[in-house]
Amino acid sequence: MVFATLETLSVVILGLKHGDKHVERFDIVCQIAAFAGIVLWLIFNSPAIAVIAAVSIDLIGALPTFKHAWHKPYEETAITFALSAAGGLCTLLIVHSWQITAIAYPIYLVLVNFAQTSVILARSKYVKPGLPPELREL
Repeated sequence: MVFATLETLSVVILGLKHGDKHVERFDIVCQIAAFAGIVLWLIFNSPAIAVIAAVSIDLIGALPTFKHAWHKPYEETAITFALSAAGGLCTLLIVHSWQITAIAYPIYLVLVNFAQTSVILARSKYVKPGLPPELREL
């Protein structure tokens, strides 16, 4: 989980420095929802609520990445998400307690990263790098 956090932090830092700085309403809504989840997590002092909040916050944060991968799959690397899914699977393989609070987040990581990998691989067959769709019509 530490490496997943460091990976995400690295992506954010590199994205701010080198990435697309165009922010849409969808991005803002996702950020607000993620922050609201963090606040709820802090208010309720419960492991179950913490896990639900962590999964919800991460999923909301992943939505813009899914959108980006759908529109520009050539700008995402499928191997990154596949390795993250494998990391979640490795975590599941070493879990000692099969309580939902222990396995929910690794299961989520496997599912969301497998889904992201699938979107990138499937969409890359149909969407090729080039001019943005809005400029192709000009």
